[in-house]
Order: sequence, then C-alpha cells, then structure tokens
Amino acid sequence: MTARTLLSGKTGGSPPVSDALRVNLRNTAVAQVDIDPRHAVLQRVVQEYSGISDALDLLLRELNHPFRNWPLILPELKGFAIKNCSLYLDHDLGPDAFDLFVDFFFQAAEDKEPQIR
Repeated sequence: MTARTLLSGKTGGSPPVSDALRVNLRNTAVAQVDIDPRHAVLQRVVQEYSGISDALDLLLRELNHPFRNWPLILPELKGFAIKNCSLYLDHDLGPDAFDLFVDFFFQAAEDKEPQIR
C-alpha cells in the first residue's frame, strides 16, 4: 500500500489482509482528528483551489493525527509543498505557511515515537 493510497483513503477495494494490520489499524483509530488552528494559514492560501484544498485537508488530518506515520506522510508532505510552492510564494501568507511546512519536517526529524509500518 502506498502513501498516496493511505492518505487518499483508497484501499484498492480489498480489506486489510493481515491480522497484524487489522490490530494496528484498530489501535490507532481515532473518532476525530482536530486540526491545529495555526494550520489554517495553509488552507487560506489554497482555499480557492478545491482540489488542492482537499488534498491539503487529507494531509493536515494525517499531520494532526495522534499516531503519525512519518514514513508515509513525509513523501506526501514533500510533494505537496514542492508542487504548490508557487501558490505559497505568491501569497502574502507565504512566509507563515513555509514556516509551518519546515516545522512539520523538523517534527518528523525529532519524533521519537515508534513508527507504524
């Protein structure tokens, strides 16, 4: 399963096949993920672009999840930041947004929690 598959919520039509994966998913499931209000600046920049905004919503849900799976999140975060760099660069809130993107990468580097694989 790829990061894109996990972050988009698509499972390819097949349920998890291993008991370990079922247990892992059950143990890390949460009813709701609250997005940090500071991250609203990222949304404000792309709010006029529904596809980009939807992709950011999924990414922010993963970034704010209590059990972050950095090996899956980081490629998505990197791709999103690079692909949409020009939108953020051209916006008045761009510097604040880039501070947040950089902060996410530092959080990943500093996270000492065991990774879900």
